[in-house]
Amino acid sequence: MNKNEFHCKQLAILAQIRDGSRFVKSFLIADWVLNSPAYEIEVLISEHGILSPGIVQAWEDLGGGSYQLVSVGVIIDSSYGVTISVTETPDLRFDGFLIII
Repeated sequence: MNKNEFHCKQLAILAQIRDGSRFVKSFLIADWVLNSPAYEIEVLISEHGILSPGIVQAWEDLGGGSYQLVSVGVIIDSSYGVTISVTETPDLRFDGFLIII
């Protein structure tokens, strides 16, 4: 699946959960950045715009319209942004999306 197809699959979900108080970002395995011993995805506060995030969820795209909540490391820095992480070994990167509330 290419990035455009992946983002198109997210449209229905985005429409259901984006109401101004939530931020949603899709990502692919290729978007994870290695910061050994973990892979990370950062979302700056200038991108998500939520001053005091209370909930951060990562969802894996299982294909066929199915998604699964994934346990990831989460760092919330109110002056910087949100970082999620998974281990490098074993490599636990996944295609999915992030919800910040």
